[in-house]
Amino acid sequence: MTISSATTRTGPYSGNGSTTVFAYTFVIYDQADLEVVVKTTSTGAESIRAIGTGSTNYAVSDVGTSSGGNVTMVTAPTSGETLTIRRTQTFLQGSDFTNQGAYVGETHERVYDETIQKIQQVDEEVDRSLKFPVSDAALTATLPASSIRAGTYLSFDSSGNVTTSAGAATDATTASTKADEAAASALLAASEVAVVAHKYTWSNSTSMADPGTGALRYNHGTASSVSAIAIDDTTADTGNPDINAFIATWDDSTSTVKGQLQIKKVGTPATFAIFNITGLTDNSGWAQIAVAHVSSSGTLSNSDEIRISFSRTGLKGDTGSQGVQGDTGSQGATGPVGVGLALALGG
Repeated sequence: MTISSATTRTGPYSGNGSTTVFAYTFVIYDQADLEVVVKTTSTGAESIRAIGTGSTNYAVSDVGTSSGGNVTMVTAPTSGETLTIRRTQTFLQGSDFTNQGAYVGETHERVYDETIQKIQQVDEEVDRSLKFPVSDAALTATLPASSIRAGTYLSFDSSGNVTTSAGAATDATTASTKADEAAASALLAASEVAVVAHKYTWSNSTSMADPGTGALRYNHGTASSVSAIAIDDTTADTGNPDINAFIATWDDSTSTVKGQLQIKKVGTPATFAIFNITGLTDNSGWAQIAVAHVSSSGTLSNSDEIRISFSRTGLKGDTGSQGVQGDTGSQGATGPVGVGLALALGG
């Protein structure tokens, strides 16, 4: 038999709690030449299984077949586990050829085949090892003695050689704790932002219809020309909360300008638009808002995440009471009698 494939491993296969048969696709000459590794994905822990009939064991078929065969687990790997099969042999050579003994071609070929298989085995392990690029100059990869490297961290010096750096074992724990605290702080900050600025997804469609869950769109491609906005009742925040009751109040002010709507791109606050709200139509599942452009900068792209916030204009004040009526003006003086009339009276 020849060795025409460099494959020495199959998998990982994902467990599902019911599948027990898993294929290997390379030749083996002894069932002991296989290693079956089951990994628990949630913890990363690996366990090497053994041939047998116990609940954690397996059986092997098609030993000596060039295309490989199957491993049959007694108990199916569960969901959350993976199974990997690889060829692994002991580095021994048990064949003894005596001088002037009979030449058995199949026996000699098997020795050669197993030698190649062992080389492939080493190559498979080297492929999973830390390696320096071929173009690197000669480097030192030897670690200091255990007494020197104890309690330190693996690192690289200014030349790229492997070395160790001083540090306490608690440093990693402290760093992990700080990272967890930073993540928690970021989550809290995001939650607090969501309280005053709801998250939406911007749609580049200009149709005044329901833009879809958690979406918002303009009636014009240019912000400065927008006169209407369509907004879904649900936001893009976690769980897609429905804020229809809040949106429906955006035109409650008795002033001509009901309020202002601010829209900012998440992660790029310099991309924004501000509109005065002049009216609102509450539809089923969405609202159409009549707006007038105030200011904007930058350009939004389809599916961009945005944050919106609304500020209300105060109610228009009541009409004041009528003022006191003014005094009647004095009568003007009588003018002189015209000359023509006086002559007529005088004869």
